[in-house]
Amino acid sequence: MDDASSDSASLAPDGHPALIIGAGEQDVHTRREHISINDIAKATELMLTIVDKATRYKVDSSGVIVPRAVAVAAPPPRSGSSPPE
Repeated sequence: MDDASSDSASLAPDGHPALIIGAGEQDVHTRREHISINDIAKATELMLTIVDKATRYKVDSSGVIVPRAVAVAAPPPRSGSSPPE
């Protein structure tokens, strides 16, 4: 269809990125449009995986994307210094 679109078309002009995921629909935009339960299940798993991966990150105070849980390692000892007692 020449005039087919998605909601993402209204987000793009404002600079909001969007991802369109096809879920295996058959006979799209017709009276016979349908999808199998198996395709719905696979699409659901894919979307949950994307959300899970995406939410493992955050934007820090300087605007950099970082993992949510960052282990901060102790700095290595300086040369010539004695280890703490």
